[in-house]
Amino acid sequence: MTGASEHSADEPPVNPKKQQQLEAVLARVDAEHAHQHNTPWHDPGSPLARPGEGPRGDLGTSVNWHAMEDDDFSDTFGALCTFLEWAIPRWNFTTEQFPYHCWWMHTDVFEEITAWWGLWQSYIRNPSAHIAESVTFHERTDVLKDRLANTYRGRCRHQHETAPALPAVSIPDLATLIAVIGQASAGG
Repeated sequence: MTGASEHSADEPPVNPKKQQQLEAVLARVDAEHAHQHNTPWHDPGSPLARPGEGPRGDLGTSVNWHAMEDDDFSDTFGALCTFLEWAIPRWNFTTEQFPYHCWWMHTDVFEEITAWWGLWQSYIRNPSAHIAESVTFHERTDVLKDRLANTYRGRCRHQHETAPALPAVSIPDLATLIAVIGQASAGG
């Protein structure tokens, strides 16, 4: 995939090992998708036969990308990609709402879309779901599209653009934390 290793001078440096792992996963996903898309849509092995299928765990569980092993990441990421190839155009996400070319490079979008995929699995694919839950999925999809339009704002319509760097989160040492809590409880 092109663009996965590109970054501007104002971006923090990329960990070479993590970058290499991500590029290997993306290459594997590309190869799997090329094979799957040569399968007729009505074939049970086709990603379009049952979108959203994938080795993701039980219905109703969330995806924790941070704690995932490489093989699980590859399988889960591939299933998410398969779902998105079908779902993003189906629900008419615009380029103002979704960065088609680089969504995986935007952690906020990545997590939002992962959660949306989880809703799909819980509300639509779940055989125990109540019939009204499909309406809830559609309502939440509209809310997601609005939220993405407000936060993403179409900044990568034509090519990937990095968001401005944010300051690092400050983590106090224990002594500072105790001093601040002590002052607050003393009314100061």
